[in-house]
Amino acid sequence: MFAKLIHERLSFNHSEDREREIPSAHKRTYEWIFDAACQGQKWASFSEWLQSNDPDKRLYWITGKAGSGKSTLMKFICNDERTTKLLERWSGPNLCILSFYFWSSGSIELQMSQEGLIRTLLYQAIQKIPHIVSSLFPNRLESYLLLSEGMAWQRNLTWAEMSRALQILVEDGAKSTNLAIFIDGVDEFKGSKDYAKVTNLIHWILGLLNANVKICVSSRPWNVFEDELGATNPNLYLEDLTEPDMKEYVQSQFKEHKGFQDFHDYDPQQADQLLDNIVGKSDGVFLWTHLVTRSLLEGLTGGEKPKELQRRLEALPEKLEELFVKMLDDLDEGHYKRAAQFFQIMKASVTTMSLLLFFFADEDEHDASTDFEPGTDNRRKLNESAKQMKRRINECTKGLLEHSRESRFDLAESKVAFVHRTVRDFIYDEAINSKFDQATDSFNPNARLCQAWTSYIKSANPDRVALESLQDWAILGIEYGVRADQSSSDLQTRLLQDVDRAVTALAKTRNSEGHALVVGRYWGATLPNSSRCSSLLHLACQGQLVGYVRNNLPEALEKAENKTRMVSSLLEAAIFNFTAFKEWDNFSSLAHKNSSEELVKCLFENGADPNYSFNERPPTLWESTSWKFPRNREILNLFVLFGADPGANWMVSCDLDDDSRKNLSQRLAVVEQKREEEKRRAKKERRHEAVVKFFRKGQNRKVST
Repeated sequence: MFAKLIHERLSFNHSEDREREIPSAHKRTYEWIFDAACQGQKWASFSEWLQSNDPDKRLYWITGKAGSGKSTLMKFICNDERTTKLLERWSGPNLCILSFYFWSSGSIELQMSQEGLIRTLLYQAIQKIPHIVSSLFPNRLESYLLLSEGMAWQRNLTWAEMSRALQILVEDGAKSTNLAIFIDGVDEFKGSKDYAKVTNLIHWILGLLNANVKICVSSRPWNVFEDELGATNPNLYLEDLTEPDMKEYVQSQFKEHKGFQDFHDYDPQQADQLLDNIVGKSDGVFLWTHLVTRSLLEGLTGGEKPKELQRRLEALPEKLEELFVKMLDDLDEGHYKRAAQFFQIMKASVTTMSLLLFFFADEDEHDASTDFEPGTDNRRKLNESAKQMKRRINECTKGLLEHSRESRFDLAESKVAFVHRTVRDFIYDEAINSKFDQATDSFNPNARLCQAWTSYIKSANPDRVALESLQDWAILGIEYGVRADQSSSDLQTRLLQDVDRAVTALAKTRNSEGHALVVGRYWGATLPNSSRCSSLLHLACQGQLVGYVRNNLPEALEKAENKTRMVSSLLEAAIFNFTAFKEWDNFSSLAHKNSSEELVKCLFENGADPNYSFNERPPTLWESTSWKFPRNREILNLFVLFGADPGANWMVSCDLDDDSRKNLSQRLAVVEQKREEEKRRAKKERRHEAVVKFFRKGQNRKVST
């Protein structure tokens, strides 16, 4: 159970996305990486490094130009059984292989951070060597044994705990199990533009090396990596070695095409020359080869003559960024506009996009979810819709966007991603974005994403939806609705209410076993710290959506039987429930560390009573607020300004002269000190009781034996 709890704390969403998105090596390519060393070769033998015991050669550096295929090679190495067999000649049978793929295009920060690297390595190590967990987290184990399970896990694993655990893993754990660590894309580390941060990361990685630890890293050949990794460690430059692989790839792609077969039968010399010219012009960049091959095959399908294909090849730029520009500029106006919309949607999305979500986001006015029967299994129709979207993306982006081909997913859930990081960097360029804005005019990608999630929720099958997933979808839909209209006008209201209706309907729909996700309460009440949440307006107060509340509160008050109670309950939500969205703080503008002074003032102006008590007995809102947030002067001042009783409980006015303010501060400090002392005393007593209970159990066992 302890290992399971640690595992859960180390895991994070989308941790495997990057490896899954990397294309697998084409058949019969990269085989040379396992070849034995031969005289005169330009690169240090990788197979020799895998089996070597040389203490000066614990790290291997794979480098190459952008788009040369480094990540594909790293994935190939990690998943090939020959890697394990060769490493075991160094390690013996006690071997543990760990891997991490940095990804600057990922949807969450952990995919591009040192913390994400540490968490992933520890997660994999515990998964493969479960018994090691107790030595990695000794303090957590002590808490787990002495305290209740809930108390032991009230706080997340800290950076210090995880760093120390990894250090124990490589220093002590590796004495019994040798470690081989593969780290891809170090240049995609979040701080890669800061020389000092990159240098610190490299030194940290080098610090993990010892007699029982080997590390293979890949990166672009930037000066910082050349200086720190290239001078003393075995390495290879990928573009020097992939020409045969690219020939194999190009030939296999063209020879599968009926038009090329006819071309080759008619003029084999010219046909072979075209393929050689593709590889020769690529300059070792696999991505360039892939995109150009695709472009020429489209020309071949369109009936272009051999000389026209050659002219097309000659007209294509050799630099990747210039190639991207030409590919898009060659589109007709309609396709260019749609491609620009697709790229804007990708840029606005805070999570990875599926083909189905893209299908819904591509709908302009028609609600595509109405094509599916609510509460039923629509997988066939959904996959057909995804198939349509795949064709649209292929036609409009010319391969700059691709979908994953993971067989374990329905096509509808296949992820859409930039074909390479260089494409993402290109799309994020300000000049390119300006062109997209001009082409799409008033296009609002956040509004489309909000509508997409609304349609996605409407089309969901109740038998395949968990409450946690529904919460995620709802928060995403609301987030995009807020971003779509920062001025909080009618558009935001419509978008948020559409999301809310869709979530409410799905939450109440019974599945095939007769169970609903939410029964007898509003779905928002299932969120953390939200048990009294009863409406979208209530939820908006928790999320500090001042504009939405200001625009929609008057209508709600007109319908309320007890206006004071209703608006006072909204005030309570705004002040005490702003942590409801903490789990989504990596992307959500609904997550806050404090209440909004502007929102609190708005609620007071609309009739909230600072002295209101929901149970007609203490504490009042004022007393609860002053007790829980004694240092929030702005909020406390608003309470007093709108009629709070300054003498209630132990509080004094915080809105009077300097002497009164000084008196307030002193009394608040005394109360806060007493609260902290009480917490420490209670904690000490609980710990003492737990220790006594633990040793009594031990004595009882001795007596019984």
